[in-house]
Amino acid sequence: YPGQPAVECGVLEKAGHGAVIPLDQCGYLPQIVKDDCKCRSSIPVAPKPTHQPTPSPTPRQTPSPTPRQISGGRPTNPSSSKCPNIPDDGCSICGPGKCVTDFDNIFAYPGQPAV
Repeated sequence: YPGQPAVECGVLEKAGHGAVIPLDQCGYLPQIVKDDCKCRSSIPVAPKPTHQPTPSPTPRQTPSPTPRQISGGRPTNPSSSKCPNIPDDGCSICGPGKCVTDFDNIFAYPGQPAV
């Protein structure tokens, strides 16, 4: 936001949630941060790496159940996670119901020098 140095999107989002950004300034941020910070209505969850089991030296072992078998056929890893709830005195820099998905990208207010 005006007069502030360039900052990582994740840090800016935390500042909004923590009421560090004044509410009157938070209202116009979604339009200028949405592309740089990749504002979305949910946070994509990175898939967990699959682990190939090492062959056992014993020929007869009982296989462990897979996550799908344990959950009754439903996938246990969702493809996205809901955006966090915002405290009453805080704001979402991405706008209502949206959150930053590129936490490490640097946002610099247009016309402000990067530090």
